[in-house]
Amino acid sequence: MINWTNKWATCAQFVLATALVVIVPNEAHAFQETTTIFLVRHAEAGEGDNPSLTDMGRERAAALVHVLEGVGLDAIHSTPLNRTLETAGPTAEHYGFDIITTTPTRTFAEDMAH
Repeated sequence: MINWTNKWATCAQFVLATALVVIVPNEAHAFQETTTIFLVRHAEAGEGDNPSLTDMGRERAAALVHVLEGVGLDAIHSTPLNRTLETAGPTAEHYGFDIITTTPTRTFAEDMAH
């Protein structure tokens, strides 16, 4: 079992890629219509073209729920790859969200805005 005593250090290990995107409305500045987007890299995955998460990856995906606890999520976007969907899964289930799958294109940011 992983000791997740410092959830922000754990979060730093996830943030760096666009595999999983969590969109959060910024309520403190709602009048400015700002949005906070968390970019989360998929957790550890196996080998191959479209691998699933390893046991360690599933633990990290489960821990992401706690890292994002209290943030006030609005939506979860993911690429359609097994490793990214499995990383997003526990958080989506916790918040009762369907994962919005998006294949990255040059208009990826525009797709997420709708």
